[in-house]
Amino acid sequence: MHAYLIVTNDQTKALEKAQIMAKDLEAQFIPMPLAKVEDTKELTKFLSLTLSRPTVIFAQDIQDSSTETMNAFLKLLEEPQEELTFILAATSESTILPTIISRCQLILTERNHDSSFDPKIAESFVDSKTSIRFETLTNLKSKDDAIHFLENLMLGLHKKILKEGVSKLPIAGMLESAEKTLSSIKKNGNVAAQLINFGVQTHLISPGLENSGRV
Repeated sequence: MHAYLIVTNDQTKALEKAQIMAKDLEAQFIPMPLAKVEDTKELTKFLSLTLSRPTVIFAQDIQDSSTETMNAFLKLLEEPQEELTFILAATSESTILPTIISRCQLILTERNHDSSFDPKIAESFVDSKTSIRFETLTNLKSKDDAIHFLENLMLGLHKKILKEGVSKLPIAGMLESAEKTLSSIKKNGNVAAQLINFGVQTHLISPGLENSGRV
């Protein structure tokens, strides 16, 4: 494994953990930002040099990175160098691209939402009829309820992808749609309208049981 993702609310602990990992790997430790596309360009330039010794590149707070930045960084993950290890850190994996997560070993520590995380939300939502999905979404009356549901759903979908692989395209597509919906709601988008649109998108991506031949 050449890539790790540390998930913790305390990014100071993430830095300390990454430094310990680098020491265990007997590698030089190089912190680099990964906030914008320009950062990935600088990283690419650095990695074009021949690494003479094991090296750990550490990027912190990547939950704040743009989608464009993550897509650019993904290309680096897809072509790992022998002497190179990436260690990423985030306060939550819910906004990280599933393709990045699938290429990382997750190191989960304490998280504020652990006590309220319900893994059954993703299973029941994915396996439900379209009508049941819409009923679930329309029952979310407040912004906080919608955010809580979507964060739980996304965490559950992440875990399904890690277990089943990115070949499960409907799940990956649903996760991407949930990420966009959550982002819009957090930016004060109309909650009901965003949830209805999400319901439509999930039906197009992954039709309910009535269209799948399952009973």
